[in-house]
Amino acid sequence: MPIVGSPAAWTDRQDVELRRLSHSLGQAFADGFAISMKTDAGWESPTDAPFHQPRWEDLDEVSECGDASILSADNRLWIAIPLEVQRGQFVLWAESHADCSQAEIHIKLAQALLDNHHLSARATNLQLDVDCFAGQVTNDFEELTYLRRIPEILDVAKSSLDFFEVLQSILESLIHLLEAKGIAYIPQDVDIAPKWVGAPQVDAAALWLLVRLFGEEARHMPYVRNHFSETNPGIADGLDEFMLVPVSKSDCNRGWLLACNRVKPERPTREEQTWELSHLEFGTIEATLLGSTASILATHASNVEYFQEKEELLTKIVRVMVSAIDAKDMYTCGHSERVALYGRRLATELGQPEDACDRLYLSGLLHDVGKIGVSDAILNKPGRLTEEEFDEIKKHPDKGWSILQELHQLAYVLPGVLFHHERYDGRGYPDGLARDEIPLDGRILAVADAYDAMTSDRSYRKGMPQEKAEQILREGAGEQWDPDVIDAMFRAMDDVTWIRDTYKAKPKRRRDVEQTQHMKSALDPQ
Repeated sequence: MPIVGSPAAWTDRQDVELRRLSHSLGQAFADGFAISMKTDAGWESPTDAPFHQPRWEDLDEVSECGDASILSADNRLWIAIPLEVQRGQFVLWAESHADCSQAEIHIKLAQALLDNHHLSARATNLQLDVDCFAGQVTNDFEELTYLRRIPEILDVAKSSLDFFEVLQSILESLIHLLEAKGIAYIPQDVDIAPKWVGAPQVDAAALWLLVRLFGEEARHMPYVRNHFSETNPGIADGLDEFMLVPVSKSDCNRGWLLACNRVKPERPTREEQTWELSHLEFGTIEATLLGSTASILATHASNVEYFQEKEELLTKIVRVMVSAIDAKDMYTCGHSERVALYGRRLATELGQPEDACDRLYLSGLLHDVGKIGVSDAILNKPGRLTEEEFDEIKKHPDKGWSILQELHQLAYVLPGVLFHHERYDGRGYPDGLARDEIPLDGRILAVADAYDAMTSDRSYRKGMPQEKAEQILREGAGEQWDPDVIDAMFRAMDDVTWIRDTYKAKPKRRRDVEQTQHMKSALDPQ
């Protein structure tokens, strides 16, 4: 049975507890109940109740004692039930037309209903506590899973080293953990557009404005603002709450992460437990997670740059070694790089992954590095080599292996360097390997090396025509060379001949007087 005549000030603030208790009372008593609410001015009671109202001082007494009571005044009896909820103090009351003995029974029934209501409310609150703690445990587990997944993402990213791919993968996991509607990465370079994970919440201009306004504070600790649209209207329309952290390491700032607009839960929260506001706002936990993520991303970006610098240095060292080979044999200048380009194209044609193709390219550059240890007289001899001279030439794969085997970062080039003169039928050198015993890099470079040797000018002959080279390759498939690699060679022949025809060796840099003076000035402490 519904409560009648509730106060006007309470009309828009009805509470679940009052509804639940009124339903119980309506089932137990035939008469309707009215409700009075305590205000600063006193008790506000309904004006449309179908019975007489008790005195205000009596309602104060019932509210203070906290038990269901019988009120009497002017030969009238009332059953009064106090109730204190988060909305304030209330008393539910009804005029009783029973005699005193029946009124006592009614009051016991009302007290029992009130006690049962309190127990039910407590059980409900405890269940909410359990639900919240269970949710917190779930969140903690998800945070641990997220933090454990980050190293896996970074490990997978080592092959591509793409910062934005890593950023996307990490933020896609983080956005659900933060319960944010969107996370923006705002690059330090204003010419690069911000990138969003989740739904964009504000435009790029608003993002840059937020960085200008709050970026300096965010450098010291994560900057968190809740209820932002209420306190700062017009700055960023649609932004209710946000967190801002820098993606920085030491003095190098790479940009900013901004998580915004918390996803609101559908279930109601209880205001008396303030820690539950975390469902509505960004707090310390979310800010710490976002800040840690930004720090990890900044560290990863620095590591990537360091790794790339090492890779570039290694490549330059390789090119220096190749230049040393070219300096010894003027007729083979550019041979190593062309073999490397042919080899990479063949590896691609054979379906090798991109990183394997890049490694094969370096193997091709270094495949003849052992010739550094071969006599210049033999390398540049204008006529055919004697058997003894050819035996000396045949040592260059082992010499190349000996030169490179101490460089652990280049261990992957050793199979191509050592085995690019093995034959598919087992009659090659240095180890006489056959078929699949020969590493794939060796089989690929054997074809690339032979093709360039046939089509290039040498000290003792001119390069042979393309048709003749192709005929030799076809005839040697299955004997000298792997037939699968030969098939790939002919499938890619258009690209191979284009590489051959367009290749130009890089010009040698010459030192001039001005550069020498500049170098001396840089070294002079004066």
